[in-house]
Amino acid sequence: MRIKIFAVIFITLLVGKLFAASDSKTSSPLITAAKEGSLESLKEQLKNNIDIDQTDAEGNTALMLALANEHSDLAKLILGSNPNINLKNKDGQSALFIALINEQPDLALTLVKKGASLSSINGDGDSALQVATTANANEVMKLVIKKKSSLVNKLTKNGVSPLMEAARFGSMGTISILLNAGADKKTKNKNGKTALDIAIKAQNEEAIELLKK
Repeated sequence: MRIKIFAVIFITLLVGKLFAASDSKTSSPLITAAKEGSLESLKEQLKNNIDIDQTDAEGNTALMLALANEHSDLAKLILGSNPNINLKNKDGQSALFIALINEQPDLALTLVKKGASLSSINGDGDSALQVATTANANEVMKLVIKKKSSLVNKLTKNGVSPLMEAARFGSMGTISILLNAGADKKTKNKNGKTALDIAIKAQNEEAIELLKK
């Protein structure tokens, strides 16, 4: 029995070492610096003629990793090297979506200004406006609508509009932006519910007040 236990422990340790070795081989110094938040290491990498758009095994670029791990100073530095901001990882997320999901509206705003694609959807089928609405990222919403107003009434694959999303947990400011941009209050989702119906169920009093007008 002891031999079997020792054998299992040995194999477990061996597999762990193999995975660690594999990670070290597949993660470049640039990717590692972005993931770990090592500013000095990143600066050293950027001095060399490297591929700023190289990815890890999941398709994440250095910019995506810096954003995902909330290393805003690193993300700003990487953006200065003109990366391809419209690349997507294996989950269908671009840098813009990652910035919004991780509540970094300032960097999301910068990405939109730099030309992040607004025609693109993420792996969940959501537009940038949909995700910005979820995050109550009002300044990002305004700029996205200015650049691509057709997103205001665009439905997700599940039949949800930005206004319906805002009706659940959106602030008064978020809902007002969408209504002022022409969001259709009468649109129904796949269950036949309007934004007002959703606001009532979510007990979002601010949304109810605005949607009843």
